[in-house]
Amino acid sequence: MPFELPYFPFYPAEFLTDVNVVLMTNEQIGCYIKLLCYQWREGSIPQDEAKIALLLGVDSLALARLKPGLTERFPDGINPRLNNERERAIRQHELLSQCGKRGISKRFPKKLGKTARLKPGLSNGTAQPGLSTRVSLSILKEYFSELKSTEEEAVKFYDHFESNGWKIGGRAQMKDWRAAARNWVRRSGEFKGGQDKAGKTPVGGVRAEPGKYDERMAEAAKGSEL
Repeated sequence: MPFELPYFPFYPAEFLTDVNVVLMTNEQIGCYIKLLCYQWREGSIPQDEAKIALLLGVDSLALARLKPGLTERFPDGINPRLNNERERAIRQHELLSQCGKRGISKRFPKKLGKTARLKPGLSNGTAQPGLSTRVSLSILKEYFSELKSTEEEAVKFYDHFESNGWKIGGRAQMKDWRAAARNWVRRSGEFKGGQDKAGKTPVGGVRAEPGKYDERMAEAAKGSEL
């Protein structure tokens, strides 16, 4: 999802001394900065090489020459450092926006109501859009590891929500992927275990039909968004 903040933090000292940057050619550095800019605006870069080549304005042969040491900086299409900076900027932007709206609501309550009707996308103060941005599989695996879960669960979580646009119940946009992941892991034990003769797994009064494990877990994750 495009982010409207037109600038991102850049740390020259760290950039110039980063060994990965030092080993790049000047041409690669230019491409690297261009990909960082694209990720800042869109949330990730394309993972298809043809699209990357088109984005950088080079042909497939040139991309093959530039690729070593460049695309590795974007595992699963996302540079982790820039992703953290982006999430922090979005949270700060939303916080300032909410503070501003609270101030307006005190001075001009009727005017705020009209503005909200004209712009239904305005936050009501309960959502935190900065936490809902698409997260890479590598970051998910690390987070699931911190939760003492498995990479397999991280892949199931990623595949399910990547396929539906990171929406809870297939409708509402996810507000906090970390909370959803914690709930997914917390509830995973309820849908595992031996099956009865009917091919169902009774656990605490909940029966998970074969093949419905991911759907059940998605419903479990939904509880963290309510």
